[in-house]
This record gives sequence, structure tokens and C-alpha cells, in this order.
Amino acid sequence: MDFQAQSSEARFSAYVEGLVSVIGHADRARPLRDYCLGLMLPCERKSVEPMAAVTAPERVGAQHQSLLHFVNQAPWSDEKVLGKVREMVVPALERHGPIEAWIIDDTGLPKKGRHSVGVGRQYCGQLGKQDNCQVAVSLSIANHHASLPADVAAIERDHSSGPAVSPETPREHVVPNHPVSRTYEVRGHRGPHDPQANDANRCSHSRKFKVQR
Repeated sequence: MDFQAQSSEARFSAYVEGLVSVIGHADRARPLRDYCLGLMLPCERKSVEPMAAVTAPERVGAQHQSLLHFVNQAPWSDEKVLGKVREMVVPALERHGPIEAWIIDDTGLPKKGRHSVGVGRQYCGQLGKQDNCQVAVSLSIANHHASLPADVAAIERDHSSGPAVSPETPREHVVPNHPVSRTYEVRGHRGPHDPQANDANRCSHSRKFKVQR
């Protein structure tokens, strides 16, 4: 069946089934589907508590625990999930034209607490000043029709006096407020003018980007 001819519900189910194939244990399939559904439904915040209320209003408490365990405890691989997303979405994207741009974005996410990965006092682009936040570098690929987030690397910070370590890996620990140069390895789509790009290696290439902060 042509993907475009399917109903939105059928396309959503097929998309989630693709993600289920790389998520690990079968008992993660239902929480994954509910989590994806919660991201799409209208609710005030995209955190597990309000998402539980909109995806299972008759059993909010149990749903909240299920989603919380899926997000915080279940050991699924974000790299495998992103790889599967690229595998499923890039062909649909390219039906509307070739990839025209790679977009690298340094994004600050304001935070109130201290326990999230990489949180610390640093420059936050959303606020236009230094404040408590997380920072992540993302890569999206795009053409005139749409864009696809292809990879993301959170900057983790070690709140000690030690030097930065493992600068060649995307998720290194670095000293807060200490300028360092990071190299991010992006596993995904080759550039639009890459002479080596072909169907066999389209979604398996690695390229490193150096970002100075």
C-alpha cells in the first residue's frame, strides 16, 4: 500500500511499529506508542504527568508510572531509534526533492532543577543570557518541503575542577563555563553534494563537526 494513501492513524501505527523493532523488549511497545501519542496530542506540557492524563484519562496514576519507567529506566538506545527514524523518514522526505541543507543548531533549554543531564549555569540562547539550562547541539537535514532532526548530542558537564575529558565524543564531561572545542560525530545522511552518496551508504555515514564554545 502506498504510504501516502494510508490514513493518518495507519501511518502513525506503521511508524511506531518501526520504532518498536529497535526498542528492545516487547513490553516497551505500548509505552512507546503512548509516549509518541502524547507528544502529538494537545497538552500544556510535554512531560509524563500531563501526557499520562491525555493518553489514559481513566488510569492516570498507572499510566504515569508506565511512561516514567519507559523514559527514565528502560535501557533502550536513542542511537538505534534515531537511526530507524532516518531510515523511515528520509525516503519520504526525498520524494519531494533532494536534501538541500544540513542545519546545525546549538540550543539552550532553560531548567529549574539541578539533576537533569548537563544542567548548569551557562549561556542560554532562548533567554539571551547566562542561566540554569541544558545545552544540546542538533543536526537536521532539510529540503524545500520539510526538515528532519537527524541527530542530537547533549553537552554534559562535570561540576568538578578537573579538565575536560574525551573531547572527541559527543557526550563528554566538561568543566562549567570553560571554553572548549568539541567534535560532534553525526551518524546520518550524506551532504547533498557529496560525490560518495548513494543508496547503500545514505544512512550509515559518520561525519564530525567541531563546535567552539
